[in-house]
Amino acid sequence: EKIYFVKKCKFTIACESVSFPGFVTEKLRDAFAGFSIPIYLGDPNVENEYAPNAFINCNQSRYNFGEILERIREIDQNDELYLEMLMAQKYADKDYLKKMDTGFEIFLYKIFSQNPNEAYRRLRLYRSKMHEDFINDYRELQNNKKFKIFRKISKGI
Repeated sequence: EKIYFVKKCKFTIACESVSFPGFVTEKLRDAFAGFSIPIYLGDPNVENEYAPNAFINCNQSRYNFGEILERIREIDQNDELYLEMLMAQKYADKDYLKKMDTGFEIFLYKIFSQNPNEAYRRLRLYRSKMHEDFINDYRELQNNKKFKIFRKISKGI
């Protein structure tokens, strides 16, 4: 249903819940699938995976909303540029989808061909410093007295 809704929109705001390298969810792909230009904010390295001429990358503007709005206006008022972005290659690597299919096939083959005693999930003990900082900031916010009062008030609304 989201794709059907997005198809009605010339632009789609595609913001991740966190700006973290390598953390890209379905938001860009959903906008692309609905033939809408994504206005993306999230992974600062998103252009390693997606072609920069296929979407508006708000990470580049460093939250300069005037610059972002100007870019949206430019695309909105220029049909040729708008269509060019819609028709652009979506992935930075032209063979991305083929590589993903091959990787998925290898992944599935490994799952079903391995010894059942070896087929278990291992704990992921590594977390990056950025992730640890995010978690610590979140815990600090949760323990903040003003934040707790705000949450109680907002739940009553």
